[in-house]
Amino acid sequence: SRLVVSARYSVSGIMGYGTGVLQAYHVYYFNRGLTTTILGATSLKLAHDSGMAQNNLLAMRGIGFIIGPALSGSALGKAIWSGNSQAAFIFLLLLKAVSQFAVPNLSHYPTMLGLALFWLGFSMGVIATLVEVLTCKIYKDKCSFALTIYFAVYAVGGMAGPYVTIYAPNHAWQIMGWIDVALAAVVMKSRLLQGKPRNWKAKIRGDAEEAGKAEMSENPHTSANCRKCPTGTYVKCCLFVLLSEAIQTSLSSWIFTFMYDSLGQTKSLAAFFSSFFYVTFIMMRVVTLPLQLRLRDSVLVQASVIIITAGALVFYYYAEQAESGSGIFPERMLLLGVALLGAGTCPLGSSIIGAMRYHGDISAERMGFFCTASTIGTMLGMWIPGLVTLSKVQLLWTPMLVALSFASCHDVPLWG
Repeated sequence: SRLVVSARYSVSGIMGYGTGVLQAYHVYYFNRGLTTTILGATSLKLAHDSGMAQNNLLAMRGIGFIIGPALSGSALGKAIWSGNSQAAFIFLLLLKAVSQFAVPNLSHYPTMLGLALFWLGFSMGVIATLVEVLTCKIYKDKCSFALTIYFAVYAVGGMAGPYVTIYAPNHAWQIMGWIDVALAAVVMKSRLLQGKPRNWKAKIRGDAEEAGKAEMSENPHTSANCRKCPTGTYVKCCLFVLLSEAIQTSLSSWIFTFMYDSLGQTKSLAAFFSSFFYVTFIMMRVVTLPLQLRLRDSVLVQASVIIITAGALVFYYYAEQAESGSGIFPERMLLLGVALLGAGTCPLGSSIIGAMRYHGDISAERMGFFCTASTIGTMLGMWIPGLVTLSKVQLLWTPMLVALSFASCHDVPLWG
């Protein structure tokens, strides 16, 4: 009966459908957090050794981040609907691991270093697309709750990254590489022992009536109650994620350099600021998880914009004061600005996807371009602060985000 099949494919049984991919994403997101902050903390030395500008060095990963999702949407859709998400995940993990092992050994070869960072970004961008497509297909309207848990684990890794850099500076990149290798080995073991999952398409649909037709159609959109997200809403959500990623990445990637190089503070204080940004991420995840079960995701999106605006103004004012050298260093107020920016950008990644999914289904191709918009924001967040100081760059993104918020009140309402 439908009730029996529905229970069989409940959320507790959905977690990877026995493949281990969705469980493995928790470890992957922790390591992704490490990668983001370790790259930010080591980029100054890499730039010095290679002779490349720091922002151009970071932009190489950003370019790979953009190209990967743009090219991979269709291929990932085929991999998912043929039950090969494990194989795709393993390949991408190994590509990411090889890139991470290569980076510290290529610091004196700028061209090769740039290529290694490009492939690092490429693999991370495609994995991000894979996890978001798979999570949306399985959890549907509840996808933002699952994604929030992943992003909370990402924040834990981001918090640990600066300290890994300080206490194991010669091994930080190798640590990340071995984590990915170990994770790929675990998923590969699952695939070899259990084989390719059966009726993958029917399981993802969660539709009992489709189970018997699983081998008859390759079309992922055959469900009668499946509707596509309107193009206008989809485009606005793409712009939301672009700007939110630009704000988040600029702070997470550059706050260490800004505190240490621009403001002349100690490495330990710079690491504390970098970690504190992710502490606010974790705290906000705890707050938003129960709210996501009761409120529309659009409410969290619009509330986040308000918090980001307050954070940007606080951070700009006191960072400019610190740069001028007048008065006592405003450590607490800068921490407040960082906390507000962290708390504001925290719910956006998952809530934007949930708000978009509320209006209809998102194909793998569309999710690929959505992730491309996200990674364009990531690349801009890595590159622009090398041209404009970190305090001023927040005033570049925030007015755009506020204007988009007002323009999206109908599709992404604050109340509802």
